[in-house]
Amino acid sequence: MLTLNGNTIGSPKQNRILCLCWTSYVAAYLLRLNFSVAIPLLVLGQGYTNTQMGMLSGLYFLTYTCGQLLNGMLGDHLDSKKFLVSGLTLSMICNIGCGLSRDLTVLGICWIVNGYAQSMLWGPIIRTLSLWFEPEKNGRVSFCMGLCTVVGYGAAWTVASVMGEFVGWRAVFLAPAAPVLVMVLVLLAKFQSSPQQGKDSQDIGGTNRDSNDKEPERFKVAFGKYLLVTHMPILLVMAVCLGIIREGISSWLPTLLKQSKAFPDSVVWLVPLIIPIVSLLGLLAIQKVIRRMNSDTGKALIRIFPVLGVLSALLCLLSGVHIWYVLMIMVLLMAVTQGTTQIFSSLVPFQLASWGHVSKTAGILDFSIYCGAAVSTSVIGMLLDKYSWNAVYLFWLFAAVTGVLSAAGWLFTKNVKIGGQA
Repeated sequence: MLTLNGNTIGSPKQNRILCLCWTSYVAAYLLRLNFSVAIPLLVLGQGYTNTQMGMLSGLYFLTYTCGQLLNGMLGDHLDSKKFLVSGLTLSMICNIGCGLSRDLTVLGICWIVNGYAQSMLWGPIIRTLSLWFEPEKNGRVSFCMGLCTVVGYGAAWTVASVMGEFVGWRAVFLAPAAPVLVMVLVLLAKFQSSPQQGKDSQDIGGTNRDSNDKEPERFKVAFGKYLLVTHMPILLVMAVCLGIIREGISSWLPTLLKQSKAFPDSVVWLVPLIIPIVSLLGLLAIQKVIRRMNSDTGKALIRIFPVLGVLSALLCLLSGVHIWYVLMIMVLLMAVTQGTTQIFSSLVPFQLASWGHVSKTAGILDFSIYCGAAVSTSVIGMLLDKYSWNAVYLFWLFAAVTGVLSAAGWLFTKNVKIGGQA
């Protein structure tokens, strides 16, 4: 059985589903983060501009965000297994299309469609886990899913960087196809969207759910009222700010490393190996903050966003110093933002499962994060072509300050605890 801090996470069948969800999303990262590694290769080798690459990345996130809303809504009603298999398969095909493309138009179409394919995964995954695991295990399951982000970044950047350095930019898109195909076949054979599909309702941690009870609905209300009662709009603003910083760094850090000339080209691909380690430390730190706040996500966010503000301010102040200082601060920012992402993308939807809108909640929060990502990647490309990295750092500082103000607004409206009912 899987364990965390010496505690068993779930029964063997619960752990099997958790492992399948976990590895599926790690596989998805192989098919999405490779573009950030390909950007400097395409700019230098194919003559494309940073603005063009930024626009493509922004359009990817646009289709991803729109897909998150649609698939988040559908995910509460349709079979999650079909979403996962279809999403990974379509994403794999799009990556193969990018690797075989001969011009920017074909590359762009494939990558934009890939955004929609990727949007078919997270909401249904969270809904599946909410059906398989008891509410008291939400924190541990959320932490495990946060780890898949850390591993996904490390695996995706490492594979893409090695392929790009030693084979070429086409291999950056083609290499992930084989492992993802294996993952799809495993899902077809082993994945169950809910315990009821496999007559496993007795196996959920020893509990006995009614076979007709597909989702807790004790506090279910109209979705519009639910958004207001849970103060969701403030969380959405914070999620946008988080996406601006997180995806801005993850999309453009490889370009900064290439442009800085601080590392020999033969070892640049080794640098991203540091990121997963620091991101894991960030995830553990955020998890500790959440525990100290007794899983009160509102109090946790009020403490986290000022840290993002301080780090962003330091980035602006030290931008003229050695690249190592800038790199260390950016890595710290990525660590904090990666750790914070678990609050928005899994912990909050889990904690609000009793309202009956699990997939929708995961969908709109991910939608907001990637709205920020769409804005960030497009704006950064234009800022780099017209100005410099200093302008990018100021842009992130603006997002961080907005996040701090939103978190402060939470302080005045938090009569409702995120983890409970009104």
